[in-house]
Amino acid sequence: MRNRLKRFTWLVLIMFLLFTVVSCAPYFGAPSMTLLAPNYPQNSDNIELVGGVDEVSEDFYWVLIFLLFGQPQPTHEGVVSKFLEKHNADLIVNAEVTCQNIVIPYLFTRIRTTVKGQPARIIDGGAK
Repeated sequence: MRNRLKRFTWLVLIMFLLFTVVSCAPYFGAPSMTLLAPNYPQNSDNIELVGGVDEVSEDFYWVLIFLLFGQPQPTHEGVVSKFLEKHNADLIVNAEVTCQNIVIPYLFTRIRTTVKGQPARIIDGGAK
């Protein structure tokens, strides 16, 4: 009986470890490069800059497996859309898109997707 309990305990521990290793695979969106312009020339006649450099983020938190709050699985595309709507812009110049994960299995997870850049509008005569 004692041997069975020992085997069962080891089996549960191995399954728990295996589940922990393979279960942490967050989903990432793919940013639309038609809206993001890294290193876009500031003296272009086709765009009008709207305001200064800004940063928009979306977070998702998962605490103790059961407590979930924030934007579930924030994607780059969603954060870019939020940024463009906030500034009524057409594109983001000098854009930087990042995703940061902090994971402590079964205790805490934070996924933060951030877009940083300068909003701009395409003016008449520019390619839309």
